[in-house]
Amino acid sequence: DFSVSIKPKQFYQFLKMAINNIPQHHYFFNREKKWCIVISSEGYIDFGFSVSDKI
Repeated sequence: DFSVSIKPKQFYQFLKMAINNIPQHHYFFNREKKWCIVISSEGYIDFGFSVSDKI
């Protein structure tokens, strides 16, 4: 397991590489905007965000 920090313009290039070469769930999130996307190894994509001020 590992994590990376990338610039927005690198996202799609990294996403393509990760999905094609890393057989596990992939989580992408933005702490400032409070959203998260998961692409599961089963092929599902889920998105969520928080409206809470506590995060």
